Amino acid sequence: MRLSSRGIGIGGLCLFVVGAAIGLRLPELVAVAGGLLFLLLVSVLSVAFRTRVEVTPPEALRVPRGVPATLDVALLDHGARPLSGMLLRRHGGVGPDVVGLPRLRPGLPAVAAIAIPTGSRGPLLMGPWAVERVDAWLLARRVVTRVPPVEVIVIPRVYPVSVASLLGSEGEQRASVMSGDTDVSTLREYVVGDEPRHIHWRSSAKAGNLMVKQHVESRRPGVHVALDVSAASYASASDFEEAVDVAASVAISAALTGIAVDLTTTAGESARAGGGRHAGVLDLLSRVEVVSEVGSTRRFDEGSVVLVTGSRGPSGSAWGARTTVRVGGSPGVARPMGGVIEVAHARALVDVAAP
Repeated sequence: MRLSSRGIGIGGLCLFVVGAAIGLRLPELVAVAGGLLFLLLVSVLSVAFRTRVEVTPPEALRVPRGVPATLDVALLDHGARPLSGMLLRRHGGVGPDVVGLPRLRPGLPAVAAIAIPTGSRGPLLMGPWAVERVDAWLLARRVVTRVPPVEVIVIPRVYPVSVASLLGSEGEQRASVMSGDTDVSTLREYVVGDEPRHIHWRSSAKAGNLMVKQHVESRRPGVHVALDVSAASYASASDFEEAVDVAASVAISAALTGIAVDLTTTAGESARAGGGRHAGVLDLLSRVEVVSEVGSTRRFDEGSVVLVTGSRGPSGSAWGARTTVRVGGSPGVARPMGGVIEVAHARALVDVAAP
């Protein structure tokens, strides 16, 4: 238990009034000092009694950029009386300095909602906090328990994008073929239930037993998403943030349709999405930043390629891109000849129609 700065000030004022009463021989000031001392004593006693509060912080979580989100901390009062005057005080990390808590009732769980700053992408360490009980005049406080820090990753905002509209019918067919074709890898003996059309008659004649062709599914990336991270390609930092959202939207939307996706930045970082898993792509895009210089251009000769760049970015032909999305153009959506889509922000990409 400790006095707040206001409580320390009241205590100092009490001593000053006592000294003035003695020096000036004014007994009336003694009554004033007594009142201040009584107020301070009541404040200390109101928070001095021990309480038992159980805190359950959430696990690490991911939240989209720019979307309001909260960190919900569960609290449970194990005492016999309701608790008021409770708050969370931050002692490190990021987040609000002080969060007021609802009145805690014995045996009834309560939730403290802590606002998460989602304005910028990247990992955040929110907290730690101390659960404190304070008096009505904020003169004294006591730490009841502590809340450990929680890791929060602010990921790009993902919009539902029609991949077929971006790539066109031909690009969609190419992506489907590349995401699931088959190659003959070996021969094996025939077993009951095998398709007769898979029997390799020439090998069967040589071996003296029926031999069937063993097919192994070969999966290769159906869609490549290349994100330009060169600072010279973007007119502003907000344009780059929108470009990251575009890359995430295209990659995740394609992965959710069952197409294997490779995401690559022009700085050489890469991640893969597919089979219902895309956490690696979101983690990569949550920490990607613009760079002053990029490495050599990597050309993709297989699958459909989507280049995401800024309004000042280069042509997508060097990457073998069928579609180039330029972010930072005029409001709305423009799709001129040559497979170039110009959008002012990532949300506009949802409205792209098939050519």
